[in-house]
Amino acid sequence: MRSRTIAMIATGFLLVAGCANTDRLMPSGSTIERTSAAPHSVAPTVVAHTIAGGCGSTQAFEGPGPDSSDQNLPGNPWASTSPPEPRITAYLWRHAPFVAAGSVNPGGGLNKILWIADGGPAEDLVIAAHPLGDVSPTVRFRFPGGRSYPSLVDLPTPGCWQLDLAIGSSRAAIDLLVGPSPLT
Repeated sequence: MRSRTIAMIATGFLLVAGCANTDRLMPSGSTIERTSAAPHSVAPTVVAHTIAGGCGSTQAFEGPGPDSSDQNLPGNPWASTSPPEPRITAYLWRHAPFVAAGSVNPGGGLNKILWIADGGPAEDLVIAAHPLGDVSPTVRFRFPGGRSYPSLVDLPTPGCWQLDLAIGSSRAAIDLLVGPSPLT
């Protein structure tokens, strides 16, 4: 009976350890490997390197992201939301800072982000953005439903911004570095 109890406790510890969030901030230049695969296929290993520009609890990467081959985005920087389920990945069109402050977007793509939602409902993506640690100002966005959500995210001031995302009943968050406007 005692050995059975010890085995059950050990199994419980292993389950808890396996469910722990391992997406902690890593030093710039670190490497991660993730395995992703479609059902009934051999899982390719994705090697990505951390890059400067992560803020708050979000780490940014370069190198192929989890959806890079599907979306033809092998060179785009990317970051994932937390919690890891639902998996929502932000593909960015510039290096840090990832978004330029101000509503003027002179190049037509400075603040472009492609959001990829894996396995979630095909509903609109709703974002409430605010400076990290503050509740205001809050800037709201809504992008039409699907698995991918092309967007332009214009935020008013530089700094680290938290974006609270909702797709149907699924919730996630990501922190993005916003730089000064290129016009100032």
